[in-house]
Order: sequence, then structure tokens, then C-alpha cells
Amino acid sequence: MCKARKDELYENLDKQLINFKTNYGYYKTKLERYFNPSSADDLILTKDKIIEKINNCSETEDLDLLIKNIKDEMEENQTMATVDNWQEYVMSGFKDAAATIRDQAKQLPVSKFNNF
Repeated sequence: MCKARKDELYENLDKQLINFKTNYGYYKTKLERYFNPSSADDLILTKDKIIEKINNCSETEDLDLLIKNIKDEMEENQTMATVDNWQEYVMSGFKDAAATIRDQAKQLPVSKFNNF
């Protein structure tokens, strides 16, 4: 029984770590796109890049995340077209994300051992 709980705990921690790494990569890409114009051209998705990214997905979760990110990017582009000061808009989004990450960092991971 302890081994099963330990395995479950490790699995939950692995999922949380993967989620954190994915979010970090997502926000790093956003920073590169909006605040490093020299690399912005590499981040523009073309049909070939989208197909390549789809082919690189090894699990359905990766594909779901890719589709979500592409959808978010399309919605963000539509929003950016209507915003007057897009840098200020992006900075406010990053400030909100930073606050959320700080709050999450203060919380312990949820497991069967500490969820009393």
C-alpha cells in the first residue's frame, strides 16, 4: 500500500513538473516574441512549422497542449490588433502570470500524504 501511494505521489509530482516546464517554455516564447524582435521571425508559425510540431508530439497531451497554444496565439493576435499600447498590455499579462506563479510556488504539491 505504501509503494502504491509513493508511486502515485511520484506520478503527481512528475505531472506538476511537466506542467511547470511547459508553462515556463510558453512564457519564455512570449517574452522572445514581444521583447526580442530579432528572434520574432523564428517564432512565427507557418504551415510547415505547425505540421512539424504536430509530428513531434509523442503523446495526446502534447498534441492537446500544442492545439491550445496555437488557439491562444490566434486569440492573442486578434486582441493585439485592437489594443493601442500592446507592450503595456503584454506587460500587464506577464505581471498577472508572475503573481500566479508566486502564489503557486508557495503551495505544497497535493498528494495523499499531505491532503488531510
